[in-house]
Amino acid sequence: MRMKYIAFFFAPLFFLTGCGEDLIIQQQPVPDDFGISLILYSNRLKQVGVISKTVDPARNVLDDTTHFYPHAVLRVDDTPFSAIPNDSLFLRKYRDRDFTYNYYTDSMSIISGQTYRLHIDLGNGRTITGQTIVPQGIEPDSVTESEYYYYISWRGPDSLSYSWILWANAGTPEHPDWSPFIRGYSGHETYARIKKKSLMGFSQFYMYVHTYDLNYTNYVTEKRQTSGLSGGYGVFGSIKSDGFWVTF
Repeated sequence: MRMKYIAFFFAPLFFLTGCGEDLIIQQQPVPDDFGISLILYSNRLKQVGVISKTVDPARNVLDDTTHFYPHAVLRVDDTPFSAIPNDSLFLRKYRDRDFTYNYYTDSMSIISGQTYRLHIDLGNGRTITGQTIVPQGIEPDSVTESEYYYYISWRGPDSLSYSWILWANAGTPEHPDWSPFIRGYSGHETYARIKKKSLMGFSQFYMYVHTYDLNYTNYVTEKRQTSGLSGGYGVFGSIKSDGFWVTF
């Protein structure tokens, strides 16, 4: 998943030099700091993340590989993540769809309901820590309709946020031709709205609903600079994915 931009804003410091003198406004200098993006997925063993040195916070994005920092020691609980040298980032195996990462492990199973703790040693005594509780996920509920739309509902906490992908079979049950057909972000709403006319020509449907933990929910909905982390900017979170057949 491509992560959002991280913008860093520092409030100006105001100093009065003395009674009757002019007000002197000093802008706090922007420090070098670190941006983190690490989202644990419950439905796979491969977990990936990014550590970026935010040399220019006003312009930095987490997948700007020129700022990637490959010198940290990263682990989640007892599982170490391997660092990828910057000169290897172009390799396809270090990309996840359109997103490039510079830390990964191929052997970490994520269990819903469990708490996972992040520890990053950046060197020189600097550390970043974090914690996430993996969501329990959802239960499919019902499919209802209006004149122009279907509504696919599920049961899940309204304190969390959701995205979804509806897969469609353009072939037949005997000779399927599946593809991700429609996707959307529901926020705190526990349903997906699908236009009826968009479903013409397909024989079967399967939906995946992704439940985002509280850290990632707050990071997106409240536009926080830091969520689930201490000592750095960005987000440490987790996602639980559930799939089910849909009949219209």
